[in-house]
Amino acid sequence: MKILSFLSGVLFFVLMAVLVFSAAPRTASDCDKAGGKCMFLTCKTNYTSIGSCDKNGGVCCKKNA
Repeated sequence: MKILSFLSGVLFFVLMAVLVFSAAPRTASDCDKAGGKCMFLTCKTNYTSIGSCDKNGGVCCKKNA
């Protein structure tokens, strides 16, 4: 019974890690799929940051409603 609770705990943490790492866009194509635009370093005034586009300072920004 102890092994069952241990395995369910491990499964829970694995699923949480998958959700955290797949939530925000990380590439330019992910940004486009999320409806955003890649901008350099910061978002313009009417945009909100929703992720990153690349490792060189690209930020994925989505227009505010």
